[in-house]
Amino acid sequence: GTLTAFLSKEASFAVNLFIGELGTGPMTLTAEGQPVSLRFTKAKNTLIPTFGMEGTMTQLTLQLQLEAEPMESEQEHPIANTKLESAVSHTVSNWLNELFLAMRSTKCDFLGLGARIAIHSPKEMTHAPIPWTEQPDTLSMTPKVDCIVHHKENEARTKEGQS
Repeated sequence: GTLTAFLSKEASFAVNLFIGELGTGPMTLTAEGQPVSLRFTKAKNTLIPTFGMEGTMTQLTLQLQLEAEPMESEQEHPIANTKLESAVSHTVSNWLNELFLAMRSTKCDFLGLGARIAIHSPKEMTHAPIPWTEQPDTLSMTPKVDCIVHHKENEARTKEGQS
């Protein structure tokens, strides 16, 4: 019941993507030096804990798979999908790193990572020599973000050509 910190707007978007909430509206980010507005259409995350020989968690990887579509734009030079996907992956990774820093600074697992890991690795979490509540301070947490960008107009043209 106590407010311990604020998250930036971008970090709040990352929380939404982490929990699969896509109703966050369009996001604007920079790709190839141009602002691009995207709408996320799919978000799926997987937590991958790595445990050391003595049973301590040594690494936590958050793998986030995103799908997005650009909003209509009037760009003179369209950005290649690979460049756009790379820009999204980089930007969202930065947002997730901000979340991890907030978890460390507040000493609060507001994402519920410990509970999710315990569901999939109950033996390791139960027998860990260091309790989960003490691990986020020193645990290496790494985001890995993959994004696929779909263009609505290209898909519509493809469907029309197949008809």
